Amino acid sequence: MCVWTCPGLGGLLFNSLAGNMYDRAAITTHHFSQETGTLDLHECVGQSCFRPTFLCLAAAAAAAVAVSAALTSFIVEGRQPDVEELDKVSELEVELEQVR
Repeated sequence: MCVWTCPGLGGLLFNSLAGNMYDRAAITTHHFSQETGTLDLHECVGQSCFRPTFLCLAAAAAAAVAVSAALTSFIVEGRQPDVEELDKVSELEVELEQVR
């Protein structure tokens, strides 16, 4: 179930987060519009506007990679083959060689 819902919920969450961060940056910046010749308030232009959002989303992606790597190593270490399973595999290999 989580496989289908998590991407949608994550997109919604991070889209809302990015929108709020852009709105905050737009409130604090002012941009001169060459088209109208006036000072446009609440418009976000340039690196100073996008850098905080980029850093926040990059940190979230790095955290997701770290958690994924930790869970993957935990699952791989937790699933070691039993000695009985290895014996069965070797017996099957011997039988297969005899058939050939």
